[in-house]
Amino acid sequence: MTPITPKVSQFLLPENGVTEVKYSEHQEEYITLPALRTSDGRVVSQWQPDANELILLNNGVAVTLVQHTFFGPLQPIQLVVGGMHLR
Repeated sequence: MTPITPKVSQFLLPENGVTEVKYSEHQEEYITLPALRTSDGRVVSQWQPDANELILLNNGVAVTLVQHTFFGPLQPIQLVVGGMHLR
């Protein structure tokens, strides 16, 4: 999957809005992650599946999430399709 700039139109935004950010933009060892950041600390990214991934998804293959916690506590996350309410 490829990270894409989140489509703001797919979200019900908080009243004070969001800030568009790019994580690791100047770190060549990482893929730049365009994201939206809310004032309460949530970071929202969107990912576009490629043609092969779409075939797998359409055939019912599960989505896998790996969290690198380095033995720290799990962070609250949400995995959704499309947009969502950010209020």
